[in-house]
Parts: sequence; C-alpha cells; structure tokens
Amino acid sequence: AESGAFPYSEVAILYRMNALSRTIESALREKGIPYRVYGGLRFYDRKEIKDVLAYLRLIYSDADNYAWERIINVPKRGIGDTTVAKVLAIAEREEIPALTVCERCSMFPELGRSAEKL
Repeated sequence: AESGAFPYSEVAILYRMNALSRTIESALREKGIPYRVYGGLRFYDRKEIKDVLAYLRLIYSDADNYAWERIINVPKRGIGDTTVAKVLAIAEREEIPALTVCERCSMFPELGRSAEKL
C-alpha cells in the first residue's frame, strides 16, 4: 500500500472468522504495516490469549509474579484478592517468587486456611 498506489488508510481487510485474525495480524506485524481492528479485539488483546501467554511465561520463568497474578484464578479457584495480596507481600518480603510461596504455603501461617486453595 504505502510503497504502492494506495496509502494504508485507504486499505481494508475484511474477514468473517475471528480465527483468521491471528494469521493476518502476524503478517502485518512482520511487515511493519500499521493496522486497526474494528468489531473485535486484536488477537493478542483477547483475555484467553493473555491468559495462555501468562501460563507460558510462568512455565518459562517461575519468578514472573505478574504472570502468576494473572492466572492464579484461571480457571476459578476461589482465591480472593486478599490472599493474592498476602502471597505477593510474602514473595516480596522473602525475595522468592509467588509460585514458590504457593508451593511452601504451609510455612507461612499468615495465609491461614487460604493456603489450602493454593
């Protein structure tokens, strides 16, 4: 488009299946072509994609507390915000990952009965 006869702002890609968006968006990103998605979220902005990526980040590095915080209740585990905050505070205090706090939850009495869900 920009190197051809039309500016990017004059080009549209229409598709009916959201499953196609990832392939199209990846190709546009790879070529450095700016784009906007209308009528839905960009592939990487979708909750389920962010959740899967958070799981992958946590597999890659158990020290990724942001990823842990995103997926601790995906799927629902009934772990409340207070427990999450306690785990993160312990992780910071002990200088260990939140995932390690969960693995060693019995060592931290301040977690109380919430430790059973971790």
